[in-house]
Amino acid sequence: MPSETFLNLSNQKQRAVTEAIQRVILRKPLSKISVSDLVKEATIPRGSFYQYFEDLTDAYKHVVDFSFEQFEAEILSRVQDKSVKFFEYLLNAFDEDMTFFKEAPYHNVVMRIFDQGQNNIDYEDYAKRNHAFYHDFIKHLDRSELTMLSERRQMRLFFTLSQLKMQFIRHVIAGRLAYDDAKNEYQWLINTFRNGLQ
Repeated sequence: MPSETFLNLSNQKQRAVTEAIQRVILRKPLSKISVSDLVKEATIPRGSFYQYFEDLTDAYKHVVDFSFEQFEAEILSRVQDKSVKFFEYLLNAFDEDMTFFKEAPYHNVVMRIFDQGQNNIDYEDYAKRNHAFYHDFIKHLDRSELTMLSERRQMRLFFTLSQLKMQFIRHVIAGRLAYDDAKNEYQWLINTFRNGLQ
C-alpha cells in the first residue's frame, strides 16, 4: 500500500510514477528489476521511492491495485442503468474489453506480476476482490432472462462467462488465437448458454 506521502501527491504525479513502474515491469522480468530501474524511469530521487513505497513488492501491489481500479471503473462506465441485458452485456464486453486491454497495459502488467510468482502478492486476495466486484456489478444488469436461476447461480454464470472471455482475450493478446476466431468461439458459448436457458 503506498504511503500517505504518495497519496498526497497530485493525481498527475501519482499516475506518472505508477505508469513508470508499469513500463519497467513490461520491459524486464521482475527478478531483474531494481529500485534503481524504477526511480530512473519515474525520474524521482531514490529517497522519494522509499517515501512512497516500503519496497519493490509494495510498489508492485500498488500497480496491481491501480490496474484493478482502472478496469473496474471502465466496466462500471458501460452500465449506467439496469437496461443493459445480461447476455447483451457479455456479448458486447468482448470487443470493449479487447479495446481496453490493447490500449492500456493493465492486463499485461498484472499477468506478469502474477505469472512471475511474486510470493508476497496473493493472487487469491485479488480473485476475492474480483468476485466481490462482479457480485455488485451484476446488480446493474437486466437479468430478466435468468429468472429460473437463483441469484447465486446467476453470479456463478456471469463469473464463469467473464473468465472464459478473459481467457480468449489473453490468447488473442499473446498471439495464440486470431481475434475473429476468439470472438466467434466466445459468442457461440454465450449463445449456447442463452439458448439453453430459454
